[in-house]
Amino acid sequence: MIQKNIHWYPGHMKKAWHQVQERLAQVDVVIEVVDARAIPTSRYQALEISYKQFRILLIVKEDLADPHVTAQWVTKLKEVGLPLLHGNLHHRRIGKVVLDKIKEVAKPLHLKQISKGMKPQPIKVMIVGVPNVGKSTLINNLANKQKVNTENRPGSTRGQQWIALDKDVLLLDTPGVLPPVYTTDVQGMHLALIHAIRLDILPLDDLGSYLFTMMHRDYPQLLAQYVKQSVETKEELLRSLAKLRGMKQLHDTDDLERAQLAFIQDWQRGKIGAMS
Repeated sequence: MIQKNIHWYPGHMKKAWHQVQERLAQVDVVIEVVDARAIPTSRYQALEISYKQFRILLIVKEDLADPHVTAQWVTKLKEVGLPLLHGNLHHRRIGKVVLDKIKEVAKPLHLKQISKGMKPQPIKVMIVGVPNVGKSTLINNLANKQKVNTENRPGSTRGQQWIALDKDVLLLDTPGVLPPVYTTDVQGMHLALIHAIRLDILPLDDLGSYLFTMMHRDYPQLLAQYVKQSVETKEELLRSLAKLRGMKQLHDTDDLERAQLAFIQDWQRGKIGAMS
């Protein structure tokens, strides 16, 4: 049975959530960063914010996602008129593309200031997104140097800092923020798979079962390639994987628990294939 109403709300996250709410009134543009593998779920916390600012949706980690699914989402989101960018955060041109987009969407603000006889002020930008989505990597690319620490674990950015990208743009870095409770099992599973929450928050057996069911339904060919044979149950998958990698317990039995953790982590790292 999958655990519902999953709680993951450390003390620093409550503080960060209040900081984000307070700082929204100080910024002109909000960049919402979402993971291409789970676009609706990774947008969940940001949708709770009532935006009055100009807004940009940036879809990242495309190389890990099913390109057909990503294309469908891009089409759908463009239809509602949301300024949208998508790509790989490690691409050397992504910083310039995002910076140009910031100036494009905020142009009406500068024109309004000029019409009032004012000198155009620097555009203040905030980046929001779930933990581990890649905000720090984006900032470093925008600033073209190592401005903030990047770690491949949820919750690694704790404070807030203003960063001058150029004379026209100031950027506010914020920690990743999640709601205190995930109201559906699917949200929790997706957030764990994209590494927005720690794996030890959920029962690994439930997460492994969810992942196997999703892959068996939507990506059976990748599943078969992964363990070099067709499998119909999670146990068949884990036994095949344990044998392929020599994962053994005492008395020479297959270590299915270790195989299950490897299965989940291989998916997270994109080693099984591009999936959404």
